[in-house]
Amino acid sequence: MITLLEHDGVRTLLAPATGPMRAGLVFPGGQVSVTGPEDEIARFLSGHQLVTPTSATLHLRRYGVPLEVTRENTVLWIAGDRVPPGLTLPLPADRRRTSPPVTGMLPPADAPGGYSFAGSLGTVAWQTVVTHSAPAAVLADMLAVMLGRSFPVATSYLPRSDGTAIITVIAAGSHRSTGSDAVLGEFIDVLAQLRVGRLDPADLPLALSHPDRPSASQPDRLPMLAAEMLAGLPPLSADQFQAVTPAAVAAVGMASMRHGLLLTPGDRDASWAGFAPAPLPLPLPPAPLPAGPPRVAPALFTLYIVLTIALTGLLALLFIDGDSHTTFQRALCALAIALTVRGAIRAFHRFRHA
Repeated sequence: MITLLEHDGVRTLLAPATGPMRAGLVFPGGQVSVTGPEDEIARFLSGHQLVTPTSATLHLRRYGVPLEVTRENTVLWIAGDRVPPGLTLPLPADRRRTSPPVTGMLPPADAPGGYSFAGSLGTVAWQTVVTHSAPAAVLADMLAVMLGRSFPVATSYLPRSDGTAIITVIAAGSHRSTGSDAVLGEFIDVLAQLRVGRLDPADLPLALSHPDRPSASQPDRLPMLAAEMLAGLPPLSADQFQAVTPAAVAAVGMASMRHGLLLTPGDRDASWAGFAPAPLPLPLPPAPLPAGPPRVAPALFTLYIVLTIALTGLLALLFIDGDSHTTFQRALCALAIALTVRGAIRAFHRFRHA
């Protein structure tokens, strides 16, 4: 049975499981997971840097705003009997944020390959926006199968509150073990197959056997359930995955190319492969200036000045006729004149700055 808890202000899914404990975090920029003893899990998740340079770069280039991870937009899942002792999640508190617009500042590309841009990270990555569905989730796993034959990849599928999903594929250690040019070439080759809908049907069973499918045990389903909870969407059903066909996955892949964003290492250019240069992020709009004083209508201002002059003159006459008034009355007249003049000055400034 899956239990919903809260740990350090973060929504937490807990399900008993046999074998080593597994746990992970799902957040707007991706997800991380770890398997092992409780103390290792606590140490890894407590000190893990959730916003990696690659995820931050992709998010900024797509949406034009920095990636923010808070307690409210993160979900913790644990396949085990309890929250590991010592696990702390020192995330900032903030209101629960809705997903940015589907395309954000990055409109669908006219180029057949989507967009590309060069980064200084030495990493190759690809990200796209798709409609949230079982074929789309399977597509993410098929990309992991296709690219994983040549080098390690980290793939994430994150549903969003607007009914879309983000697929991100990052070549792990692409600048170290395998040459960056070779990794980039493999990415471009696989994306070229995706563009024309040419996927190997033999890869479908491998993708459908992913452990977090609805037909799996409850502990195995936790990562996808956490992602769907984060998006506020109902879980995809086992029937939806059983109905997935290679043609349906290929159709999602072809449609995904217009929203694709390829990160190339160094100064590598992918325009020769049909990718358009991704536009630079737009600067954030300046903060609005504080509202000025309320505007005073000209007619009302004129009436106020006339009444002020008349009242001041009347009080001045009373003040000048000093024989018939006491010192206290004279002081009251002087105070009334001062307050009246002060009010007139304030009204003048309001009118001037309106």
